[in-house]
Amino acid sequence: MTAGRDDDPAAPLLERLTVRFIDRDLEAEYRTSQRVRNLRQTRLALGISMTLNTIFVAIDPITFDVNQGTIMLLRLFVANGWLLLMMGLSLLPYFHKRWPMLLFFGAVGYTSFAALINVLGEGEGAYAGGFVTVVLAIYVLLPFYFLHGLVTAWLCTAIYCSVAPFAIQLSAGDLGFVSLMLISANAIGMFALYRTEQFRRLDFVNTRAISEERGRFQQLLNRILPVSVAARLHGGEERIADLYEDSTVLFADVVGFTGVAADHPPHQVLDFLDGLFSRFDALVEARGLEKIKTIGDEYMVAGGLPEVKPDHAEAMADLALEMLKAVEDMQTPDGQLVHLRIGLHSGPLVAGVVGGSRFLYDLWGDTVNTASRMEALGEPGRIQVTDGTRSRLADSFIFEPRGDVEVKGKGPMRLWYLTGRNPPNESAPASPAPDRPASAGTSAPASTAGPTGSMA
Repeated sequence: MTAGRDDDPAAPLLERLTVRFIDRDLEAEYRTSQRVRNLRQTRLALGISMTLNTIFVAIDPITFDVNQGTIMLLRLFVANGWLLLMMGLSLLPYFHKRWPMLLFFGAVGYTSFAALINVLGEGEGAYAGGFVTVVLAIYVLLPFYFLHGLVTAWLCTAIYCSVAPFAIQLSAGDLGFVSLMLISANAIGMFALYRTEQFRRLDFVNTRAISEERGRFQQLLNRILPVSVAARLHGGEERIADLYEDSTVLFADVVGFTGVAADHPPHQVLDFLDGLFSRFDALVEARGLEKIKTIGDEYMVAGGLPEVKPDHAEAMADLALEMLKAVEDMQTPDGQLVHLRIGLHSGPLVAGVVGGSRFLYDLWGDTVNTASRMEALGEPGRIQVTDGTRSRLADSFIFEPRGDVEVKGKGPMRLWYLTGRNPPNESAPASPAPDRPASAGTSAPASTAGPTGSMA
């Protein structure tokens, strides 16, 4: 049975009578989340009750003509002692989950003392009506759940009405008046606690939903951006642009894939690229490197950023070799074996976040352009690197010289093919001397197409 009418936002979530969540798991989560708050409010409510009870000591002589000393002792030591005991018990771990029990016994005990004070003081009917304050306090001041508050308030009302009014011999008119006030106080308190409980639970649901959305947003942001960069954005940094003095960039491209994509349905192309890039993503993550982006069938990776990685060049070389191995058993949608062209280059670059509504972590600089051209000028199934990158890796990897190649925007560059890694504990064999620089008429053809997007 749900709470409220169809237009009530609580209707799909809460039981109508008990104001509990229909979903028991959600109910348990709510109670757990409220435990610290309710325990703190329990102690606060008991402290306020002791303070008010102490203030009443100054009012009692005006109200009562007899047994004033006894009433004062009852208030200061018995009633306050009882409330203080409840507060002390709240510090015990056993009662951290059972705080409603402390409130229940605190309210019932104080009600009994209030009734006894009326009996000892032989108070007027008007004073008996002052118990309305206690009833309202149970509903408003004490952090009861609705059902707990309802039972506690009516039980305290029954205890008070069974002792005080008859002990002080109220007239029928006064008894009716006191009863009407107490019933009205309970009705008002029930409504107030019911709505408060509804709003509190709906606020919990809304806060929970916002937290989940923030979590999903953070997860999505972490998929788009490096985790450390996403954290900087989350921390309020608006412009992120960092200079890295030394890093390595890799480009990998599927040879001949443009024509294959044009001849096959989109879902086949997507399935192939998803499978290919998923393999690459696993390799990149295992090496502690950073996938930057994909452009069509081109895959871009960087090492040494955003966190400094001293062995980034070696890690990128290992990644390139693993990528060639990872596609050995793969076929393009037309059934042909997959062949990659891979290019590597190391050097300084700038990395940062661009875009306002769609974030992109991107790289700029000559290092990026050169790595892109290493891929574009390479051969299928091979990893082409610059002479600078080769010099970093010569002790650990095996290279084959390609010779001097004309590179757009760079002129002749001495290039190498990375072919493997040296076995552990073995020194690197001397690489063959590169071919004599090719003349202008015999040099390898220069690439006329620069890298796309921010890589140009």
